[in-house]
Amino acid sequence: MTRLVADGSIGIVRSAMAGDRAAFEALVHSYGKDVLRVCFSVLGDLDAAKDAAQTTWIQAWRRLPKLQDDTRFRSWLLAVAANEARQSARSSARRSVRESRIQADHYQSDEVTSIDAVRLETSLARMRVGDRELLALRYVAGLTSPEIAALRGISAAGVRGRLSRIVAQLRKDLVDG
Repeated sequence: MTRLVADGSIGIVRSAMAGDRAAFEALVHSYGKDVLRVCFSVLGDLDAAKDAAQTTWIQAWRRLPKLQDDTRFRSWLLAVAANEARQSARSSARRSVRESRIQADHYQSDEVTSIDAVRLETSLARMRVGDRELLALRYVAGLTSPEIAALRGISAAGVRGRLSRIVAQLRKDLVDG
């Protein structure tokens, strides 16, 4: 039961919007991994990502009745997840200095060496939270530039330009490593 809305089952979203807990549970089941991936991409820590994902679902349940376009549920939900993760990162940064923990087991491809994994994680850790959020929405959640633009209140060209600069910086960091 994945990608409910993408498969045209908007009725489940509408039922959840009306307060149907079973329909909401179906949405949690369908989109839970996507929410966790976005949170992890922004935070870089699995435990913190799980906490942010949990908060995302609480916020989604509270805000769902106000969703204006039920056909955009997935992009709306992943924007909520990215926002919760960003707020968590800011809160965490205020409480303590963030330590970057290298977890090579998150990189399952044989093509990625442990040195590449360290360089990537280090570069992502130095990146602004908002930049990691954009990367997560585009490359993890798979949202288009116009979708991100609508969610963030900036132009699609602005999203593309910012992503281009972020990716260029990542490439530079990986090469210069």
